[in-house]
Amino acid sequence: MKLKVFSPLCEKIGFKEKEIKLDGKLCIRDIKELSGVPLDDYVLSINKMKIVKSNAEVSDVDELWILPLVEGG
Repeated sequence: MKLKVFSPLCEKIGFKEKEIKLDGKLCIRDIKELSGVPLDDYVLSINKMKIVKSNAEVSDVDELWILPLVEGG
């Protein structure tokens, strides 16, 4: 699975992009590289198309993006 992280989170966890080997499907919140990350504070997108919650499952073929919430008026 490819994990892409955008600012400001990438500065906090130390990487922008990382390949992660998963054994089958796994809930996003259970990915060890994301432990301690308040996922509800971010937008989670699978395969650049689907916005999901942290209980969504991902597999090795997926690409997960973690983006900051966007506010504006």
